[in-house]
Parts: sequence; structure tokens; C-alpha cells
Amino acid sequence: MASAVYILDAECRPIISRAYKFYPEEVYVPMLAQFATHVAHKACPPVVCVTGVNFVWVRHGDLYAVAICLDARANAMALVQFLQQWLDVLTSYLGKPVLFRDDVIDNYVLVYELFDEIMDFGVVQLTDYKILKEYIKLRADNFSIVENRKLHEDVEKAPKKKFSLSLKKEKPVEVSEIMDDAINASIVRTTINEINWRPKGIFYKKNEIFVDICERIHFVYDLTQSTIHTNIIRGAINVQCYLSGMPLCKLGLNEALTDTGKAFFHNLRLHQCVTAQLAKEEAAPSSNFSFIPPDGEFELLSYIHKSTASTKKPLFFVRPFFKHITTNGTHKLQVMLTLTTHFKQKVQGRRLLVVVPLHHYRIDYNRPLKFMTNELKGSNNSKIEIVLESESLCWELELYTGNSEYKMMAEVELAEMPDEATFFHSRFVQGDEPESDSDNEASTYISNAKRRDRNHIVQKIKAESQGKTAADPFAVTIHFDLQLLSQGYSGLRIEFLTIEELTQKNIKYTSFPWIRYLIEDDGAGERAPDAVNRNVHGEYRFKWGRDKVVWVEEKKELNSETNKDSDPEKINGILTELN
Repeated sequence: MASAVYILDAECRPIISRAYKFYPEEVYVPMLAQFATHVAHKACPPVVCVTGVNFVWVRHGDLYAVAICLDARANAMALVQFLQQWLDVLTSYLGKPVLFRDDVIDNYVLVYELFDEIMDFGVVQLTDYKILKEYIKLRADNFSIVENRKLHEDVEKAPKKKFSLSLKKEKPVEVSEIMDDAINASIVRTTINEINWRPKGIFYKKNEIFVDICERIHFVYDLTQSTIHTNIIRGAINVQCYLSGMPLCKLGLNEALTDTGKAFFHNLRLHQCVTAQLAKEEAAPSSNFSFIPPDGEFELLSYIHKSTASTKKPLFFVRPFFKHITTNGTHKLQVMLTLTTHFKQKVQGRRLLVVVPLHHYRIDYNRPLKFMTNELKGSNNSKIEIVLESESLCWELELYTGNSEYKMMAEVELAEMPDEATFFHSRFVQGDEPESDSDNEASTYISNAKRRDRNHIVQKIKAESQGKTAADPFAVTIHFDLQLLSQGYSGLRIEFLTIEELTQKNIKYTSFPWIRYLIEDDGAGERAPDAVNRNVHGEYRFKWGRDKVVWVEEKKELNSETNKDSDPEKINGILTELN
């Protein structure tokens, strides 16, 4: 497959490399300069061909992991996956989420050790960190060169003490510190065993397994037409296994593992431990399946749920209203939001964020923001502010309950009032550039337009594959963190989870299962140590149109108060009249 593997810096200069086949560096290394020109473009594909040589690359922060392949019949996608797993192994060893140039240089011995184990003669051998860490015991050097020099200078400046012989008791060394450098004798045979994802001899004082059902919801609702445009659920079952020996886990779901007909799961992908066990049992996929889990964290399966894409009721619903007021030459914008929750009333959630984009307004930031909510006086549950980086109005709720209604009204002053006739037709709102009327710039404009279209297509494909959409200036977005009681948003739940020991069948295997249903947004909340977690990462968008916007001229100003002096009855009356 690969003839050589390189790690390049931000300017595509080699930091470290390893050749696995006959590879004349004096011929192919100068091609990296041509490779750098291709990578500079945003729409560069993961495989770049330079004079018949294929460069497969993956970016990680400011570094590039590049595999040079001289064989045109090699599997490019397999090399991309290999480079990604190779970077994951390296980050796991160094204990850093993002690597830099100095990290690779300071740990070059460890990098070369990993180079020898992950690939042999261009063929991938092993990329499992849990297996590699058992017999590559080199520790990462997280000190930079500057810190090492400073430490050396401090040692030289320290006062020297005279050497004297004395009979002192040595400090006892813990067994765990000795075992850190010990090598599991069966780890070398693991790669050639039938179960090559889990070594033997694993022992834990307390046997625990944590299962996370993570679901990402992409929901788009048109408030003007009262229709659901998109409601797709992308899910995965992630497992953290801390079990001793060779356990056999039996998991029961309320839906069958099938990808045909009217199935619950679509685009189903299983971990090799599940696939191997299904092939061994030679049984048709059902809602109950067994597997021998790897040690540590792994993804058990991933899926897409579409059966209730258009009928599933959203957990939250928001109704916005925008009022443009002109009073004696002063322009103001009033944003009114009504948020309703559609789940059990005894369920409480934390950290809900409603984002209203204001890209199409010129806000006067010298004037303070005024707002009020329907909460009691003195309550600090709501936080309303304008975020300059995203040019949006953010309404954050620290605590909310089910079957409830929350209302908010905010007022900002504008430098100028947008034109009502062209408000929904401005090209600048969509992020496009204005057309050029000069004939001399016609060719430049055409080439830029083609490049923008190409980049737009690439970004659209990438966003759709990740379940994301471009920012819409006429859409309100909701981010939330919620814990349900009975099941996840898609209806998927775990019926039972049993654990058995294959090597010690006569000994009772004690484990501690816990179940929790959690719905949270990307990056919100922390994982709790429960046996079964259901995490739903969602994005709710509500598009609004002309019926949610009005322009009025008044002679009397609205006396809005801040959150501390807000009147719940007053804002309830105002929003009730509008809705």
C-alpha cells in the first residue's frame, strides 16, 4: 500500500518520516513543494496526484500526515482511515487532543517505535491503542526544549550538598508503579488470535460497563408553511468497558438489527466484535445480540433513523416575532420569542440556548440592550446578550421543565432601518458578493464565481455528511441539554444487559449496570458514570418569513426594563396579543 509515511508541519516541510519500501527520497521529496500548492486550496481532495505519485493526506491542527503511494491500485480510502487512526494513537500516547511540531520532535523515539508496529512493508498491521500500549511502554516527553533548558539551568544554580553515607529506609514503591512497566505475556499473541481486539489477563477490582446511546438530531421547521423540512436522527452506541477476563455481553434492544424493508436502523455499521459473534452464531440479526467487548472506549454500532422523520414531535418549539419601530428618527428592533417544551412536566433540563441571528441589521452597540422575561422578579434563570463574534442575540435558560412556556422580549437600537421592500431579497444576507459592473473585472468575477460555486458544493457535501447546515439569517436555532426518563428521542432503549465470563463459567460474574436517558447538545454537559447513557446531540431550526416581521412608526417610546425590573404580567400581555 504505502511506500512511506511523513509528518509535515504547517508549511509542508518534513518533520519525521519512515520508508517501508524502496523509496528514493531525492526524487520524491522535492514533490512535496508541489503537494503544498494543492493543499493550500480549501477544496483540495484527500488524494493528490503529482507526476504519477499519489499523496494521501489528513490534516491535524497545523500538521499533515501524508502517505506516499507509488502503486495506483492501492486503496486510497483505507490509507485515509489508517492515517486518521495513526494520529489517534499518537494523540493518545502524548495525552494531547492537538499535536504540534515540538511534540513530534521531542518524542521522536516514541514515534519511530510506533512506525515499526503500525505498518510493515507498507501493509497496515496494528492501530489499536489499547493493544499497543501494553508492550510499547515509552512515556511521552511533554516538556518542550525551552522548558528543559530552564530546568537544566535551575539544577546548576541550586546549592550543592556534601555526600554522606547514612542508613536510611527506602521509600516503599507501590505495586501499580511496578506494573506500569510490566508487559502482558499474551499481548504479542493477541494479534494472531481469533479475538484480536481484546488481550487476556485484564483485571479490574470493580467490573463496570458504560453504554452511551448518542443521537444527533437535525430538525428544520418552516413556520410560514407550518411544515417539517427535515427531521433525521443519526445515532451511535458508544461503550466504555472496564470488565475483567474475557466477558461475553448480551444486549437486548427494543428494535431488530436489520437494514432492509421498514426497519428502525438504516446505514447500520457494526463493530467487529458484534460482526464476528453474529457470524459465529450463524443467526439472523435480531433485537438481541452478544459480543466480546474490547477494553476501554469503542463504538459498538452506528445508524440513521428515518422511519418517523416527518411525524416525530419536536421536544421544543419556538415562535419568533420581529417588530421594527421608528420614533422621531430613532430606529429600534424588538425581538419577541415564545418557547414551549413538549415532554413530561417532571423532567427538568439545564442549559438551553436560543440563538437569533442579526446579520442583516446594523446595531448601535453604544446603546444598552433592554429585555424582559415572564419570570419572577429577582430570578437569575435567564441570561440575554448580544454576541459580537456571531452577530446574534442569545437567550440562555439555566433551568427549564416540560410542558412549560417561556417568553422573552428584547429591544436594541439600530444605526439605520433596513428597507422593507428588499429585506428578504438582499444578496448580502445570503453571504454572496455584489456583482461587478466593470467590464475590466468581468473575467475576474467569472473565475471567482466558479471558485465560489466549487467551494460551495464541497462545503455542502461535507455539511450534509456531518448532519449540519449553513447558517441561515432567517432561522432561530435551539441548543439544549436534557435528561429523559423512559427512552431516547428516537424511541430506542435497552431492554436488558447481561455479562458472563467465558473462561470461568462456574464463578458468578458480578457487574453494576445503570441506565440513564440523556439528551444534550454538542459540547454541552458532562458524562456521568452510568451504565447506559443516551446522548442526543441536536440542532433545532425554525425558519421564519414575512408574517413574523412588521414595520411601524410610533411617537411614544416603549419603556423596556432590564431583567431585574421585569414585569411578568406585562410581557405576558404583550406577547399574548401578538400571538
